[in-house]
Amino acid sequence: MNVYRQALWVGIDMNLAMRIYHAHTNYNLRIKQAKLLGVIISENLKFKEHVDQVLRTCNQRLYLLKKLWAQGLLSHQLNTVCVAIIISRLTYAISSWGGFCTVADANRIDSFLRRLVKYGYSCSNTAFNTYLKLADQKLFRKMGAVEQHCLNQILPALKAETSTCFQEAK
Repeated sequence: MNVYRQALWVGIDMNLAMRIYHAHTNYNLRIKQAKLLGVIISENLKFKEHVDQVLRTCNQRLYLLKKLWAQGLLSHQLNTVCVAIIISRLTYAISSWGGFCTVADANRIDSFLRRLVKYGYSCSNTAFNTYLKLADQKLFRKMGAVEQHCLNQILPALKAETSTCFQEAK
């Protein structure tokens, strides 16, 4: 079994797990990918595995929507369920992985989103890049608005309200 997964299951620190593992083996272990807060990160910062896993989960949930439609759920109710169980999964932590997606991965996600509209489960035909842009804008607004935000310290200092070179002469 994977040492990283064992460390996650047991709940111990990854560095401690690696030191224990290396104490009992004579070779170096290179981790090809890691799952951090639900996002699968590969060693080359490609998120193909993450996109594969997200689309696999969303396709399973699409089957659930199909069963709800067969039970007679109305289209606006299907849209609400779709947003709750599929769109929320697609957009979870999108600011951290969406910018690293390849064009092929973005096209696969767009194809899935178009299928949602085609089947009548979603009312909005929103593209993947639009979701990514909205999430980035929301994150940036929160960073600037909340002084205690953890990413606020990397922002440049605010400029003064009026510039000195455009002030009227007295």
